[in-house]
Order: sequence, then C-alpha cells, then structure tokens
Amino acid sequence: MENKFIIEDLEKRIDEKMKYIECIETRINYSLLKQEEREEKAKEIKIKSIISNISFGSNLIVLFIGLKLLNKITWSWWWVLSPGLIPIIVGIISILIIIIIKKIRSSK
Repeated sequence: MENKFIIEDLEKRIDEKMKYIECIETRINYSLLKQEEREEKAKEIKIKSIISNISFGSNLIVLFIGLKLLNKITWSWWWVLSPGLIPIIVGIISILIIIIIKKIRSSK
C-alpha cells in the first residue's frame, strides 16, 4: 500500500515538472520567434531605405531626361545627368583627398 502512495506521489511530481518544462519551452519558443521577427523587420527596413535612396536619384534622372526630351527645360545634358554624376564625382574627390592625406602623413 505504501509503495502505491509513493508511486502516485512521484507521478504527480513528474506531471508537475513536465508542465513546468512545457511552460519554459513555450516561453523560449515565443522569445525566439519574437527575435526572428525583429531581425526580419530590421532587414526589411534596411532594404526599403536602400531602395528609396536609389529610386530618388534614379527618379530625378528619369524626370530630367523626360523634361529635356520634351523641350520643357533648356538645361545642358550635364545638368540633366547631374543627379547621377554628382555622387560619382564626390566619391572620386573623397578618395583623392584620402590618398593625399595618407601621403602627407607617411612623409612626416
């Protein structure tokens, strides 16, 4: 008889522990799911910002070319294409400045 009560008590404890473990697993899965969702949102935001930056310059170039071809503006082609050329020129100038600064520092 006494063994029966001990076994029943052990079974109850095992059931309680299993419920506790299931609760912890649920919380872990929920937190992992939330973290994955956060990472996906961050990736989406990053991609959208890159696309919006690219599309702004591209849209300006397309708009200017359309206006130039329709004779709505009398700008030179340099100004029409400048939204695409200016970042390239700024990049080249930046690289040249960095090279010059490195040469000056290495000569000291």
